Amino acid sequence: MGLTFAAIGNKYGLNLCSSCPFYLVVRSPSYLDLFKLRVPSSFDFDAESTVKMVNSAYVFLPLYIYPFNQSWDAVTTAIAANPDLNFQIVISPHLANIYPDSNYIYGLDSLNKFPNVQTLGYVHTSWTARNITQVKSEIDSYAAWVNYTDAAIAVDGIFFDETPSGFIGDTWAYLESITSYARRALGPSKTHIALNPGVPVNQSFYELADSINIFENTYAAFNWTSLDFLDWDLLAKSTYAIHSFTGDEEEQRDLISNLSDSNVGGFLITTSPGYTELSGLWAEFCQELNDYEGDPDGDEDDDDDDDEGDDDGNEGDDEDGGCDGEGDDADKDEGDNDEEEDEGE
Repeated sequence: MGLTFAAIGNKYGLNLCSSCPFYLVVRSPSYLDLFKLRVPSSFDFDAESTVKMVNSAYVFLPLYIYPFNQSWDAVTTAIAANPDLNFQIVISPHLANIYPDSNYIYGLDSLNKFPNVQTLGYVHTSWTARNITQVKSEIDSYAAWVNYTDAAIAVDGIFFDETPSGFIGDTWAYLESITSYARRALGPSKTHIALNPGVPVNQSFYELADSINIFENTYAAFNWTSLDFLDWDLLAKSTYAIHSFTGDEEEQRDLISNLSDSNVGGFLITTSPGYTELSGLWAEFCQELNDYEGDPDGDEDDDDDDDEGDDDGNEGDDEDGGCDGEGDDADKDEGDNDEEEDEGE
């Protein structure tokens, strides 16, 4: 082709994904027209065959904070402030009784009232070593919540934590059994299945799940390996959980743009080492992701100026890295018995 995509991007100011050098990344059909206008007709390039559409990324939030004394207020405030941004929220209440306690009922009802929120119930599998009967029993507990009529507490699916990343022994049979069981138990429209191996997996695992968390580690350990491992379409069904973030707001914004342009379905960047407290940059994270999804070039207010520049032939206007709840037992498992805590080790 002569020029690499990186060279094209640098020369013509196109919004390219640095981690996916073989594709032009666009975020809506209108960007195709922009692309065609900015690339000189003399450049031999088959745009239609190389364009990759980017899905809108969502906030992936393991919320292992006990809902008490407004502890979820910052979450609902961010959801309300960003109505065009979707949130996938994993909750992990004590499941000893059929229904959760009154604090969780209030908290879940608050979350489920938002149309841009999807709630998932936490179930750990201990890398498939956990007794499958116990796993299915917890699925049954979540499934029963749809029958609660005093508040909207039903979850939209199940988040299976501590799932394996390879095929060892009866791994596949175990995962196939619990995922199919969950879909049947939860019923229509509430069948989202998420797995959390925390690392990239073979594409066949996506036959069992609607989303898979393929990175769960510190910001210091962050890398782009997961993105190289999976096909573009599978990245849209993948999530990232980056904790212990030490960068500033600008670094967070850059990370958001790179992950989003790489077609990662959803992600979390948090300054916290776990999920029992929100990030110190939580509000900024939500706002930055919302703003980027709505205006990835950051030039929404400059459309008129850009148009004028294009009319004058000035094409160079753009010159100027388990959601494990087991480390969160103090908050997540309030009231859990010793047997459940031992299983999650």
